[in-house]
Amino acid sequence: MKRKLIKAARCLLYYQWPFREITTRLRPRAGVLLYHRVGESLIDHYGLYVSPANFEEHLKVLQRNYHVMAMPEFLDRFPHRRYPDQTVIVTFDDGYLDNFTTAYPIAARLDIPVTVFVVAGAIHNPSLFWWDELEQLLLKPDQPPSSLELEVEGKQHSLAPATTEKQRRENYSQTYELLKHLPGAAERRQHMEALRTWALTAPAGENFEQCRPMTLTELKEFASLPGVNIGAHTNTHTTLKILSVEEQVEEFAEGKRILEDWLGQPIRAMAYPFGDGNKSSYQAAAQAGYEAAFTTVPIPVIPSASPFSLPRLNIHDWSGRAFEKRLHDFFGK
Repeated sequence: MKRKLIKAARCLLYYQWPFREITTRLRPRAGVLLYHRVGESLIDHYGLYVSPANFEEHLKVLQRNYHVMAMPEFLDRFPHRRYPDQTVIVTFDDGYLDNFTTAYPIAARLDIPVTVFVVAGAIHNPSLFWWDELEQLLLKPDQPPSSLELEVEGKQHSLAPATTEKQRRENYSQTYELLKHLPGAAERRQHMEALRTWALTAPAGENFEQCRPMTLTELKEFASLPGVNIGAHTNTHTTLKILSVEEQVEEFAEGKRILEDWLGQPIRAMAYPFGDGNKSSYQAAAQAGYEAAFTTVPIPVIPSASPFSLPRLNIHDWSGRAFEKRLHDFFGK
C-alpha cells in the first residue's frame, strides 16, 4: 500500500509544471520507429506492410506533434542529451525496394528524413528474402494436397496438407521457426528448394518486383537522395543466438565494410536481425566499429540507455488516428 501511494505521488508530481519541464530536459525521451514495408499485400503474416495512405497519415502526425530528427543528428546529440523531449526518428529494416519507390517520395514530400538498415548480402544477389518467399509458398490458398517431410538438423518435421487459413498459418509459423534458427544459409537454401518443388513454384516466387530488396544500383541512387541515411542490418541476417561473439563481430563488421565500400560514406549505426540482440551482440557491435545499434524493445530511448541496445517501436498498418494514440501512449503523455 505504501509503495502504491509513493508511486501515485510521483506520477502526480511528474505532471505538475515545472517539475515535468525540468525532468524532460534532464531525461529527454526519443522514439525510434521501425517500419519494414510500404505497399499493399494480401499475404502479410507478421503485419510488416503499411499502406501508402496510412504511412502518409503517420508522417503527418509526426509533423504536427513531434520533433522529427535525422539519424546522424540524433547520433551526434545522444551522448550529450542534447535532443528535445519526444524526438522521433523514422527507420526501416532490410532494404526493400518499396522503401525507395513508395515510402521515400511520401517522406520527401513531407520533409521527413528516413534511415534504412540494409542487409548487405541481400544486395549482392537480389532475390526474395527467404521469409517472404516462404509466405508465398505456404500461405497462398492453393496448397498442394500432399504432405511434406523436412529433415532439419537430424530431426523429421512434417507439413500436413493445409485446407484452411489457420492450418496454413500454423505450417508457416512452424517452418519459419525451423529455418530461422539454422546455422548456415546453405542448409536453408536446400530446404527452400524442397519447399519450391513441393509447391511447384519457381525460385523467384510470385510478385518478385513487389517483394524484393534493392539492387546495388538502386541502393546507390537511393543513398544519394536528400534526407536518406543508410545503416547496416548485418551481412546475412542470421539469428544471433547461434553465433559466438567472434562470429557476430565478423557478421557485423562485414556488413559495415561492404556498405561503406559501395556507398563511400560511414555506416554509423546498425539494427540487429529479428531484433534479438543480447549482451554478446552489444559487445560485438562496439568491436565492429558502430556508434549505436538498435533492438525491437518497444520503449522510448532515454539518455541512460546503452548506445548498443537502443529500443525501437514496431509500426503496423494503423490509421492516422490509431497511430497518434499509440504514440501518445508510448510517450506516456
